[in-house]
Amino acid sequence: MSGDCFKACDDQLQVYHECQNLLQHMTHVTGLGDFPASDELAKMLGAKAIGGEGDFDSALKAHIEVRQQIRETIKHSVNRLTSQDQQNAQRVAGTAGD
Repeated sequence: MSGDCFKACDDQLQVYHECQNLLQHMTHVTGLGDFPASDELAKMLGAKAIGGEGDFDSALKAHIEVRQQIRETIKHSVNRLTSQDQQNAQRVAGTAGD
């Protein structure tokens, strides 16, 4: 089960990193026409991808950090439980001959 959790975390991290790469293409918005505010709107939309207030890139970085913390917590817990199981098995094996 722990392997499935690690894989799920890694898979989600990969998706997040792919999204970060795609954001690079969204910083330069075009095709809004020639109306007076089109250039300003294009800049504003590009900044929503990366660098502006409340941008998607910053939110994505926060999600990546949380996912990495979850993964590390799972790893630590599994290591601790495995160690405890090994200690318990050694105690049981040591008392089996009594």
